[in-house]
Amino acid sequence: MAKRVTVTTNLTTKELHDRSRRAANPVERTHWHILWLIREGHTPEEVAFMLGSTARWVRTIVQRYNRTGEQALLDHRRMQKGAPPLLSPEQQKELDQA
Repeated sequence: MAKRVTVTTNLTTKELHDRSRRAANPVERTHWHILWLIREGHTPEEVAFMLGSTARWVRTIVQRYNRTGEQALLDHRRMQKGAPPLLSPEQQKELDQA
């Protein structure tokens, strides 16, 4: 039998659903959707099947949320700085002028 996970939050099921519908970022929307479906009583395997994910990822999202709250649901890919520039500011200026 599939292991159940629980969402620890003060938000109601309706509030979780509303947040999943209102989220502008598609990654964050999916994360809220995961929480809503788990709160509705679905197993991680069922949620993964519904959303085209894996049960492991569903459990990870729930665990992150339970540990750190809403911050865990953000799309962290957008927070990456990226690689440092290969050219110094002077070299970039020279290249721009060329």
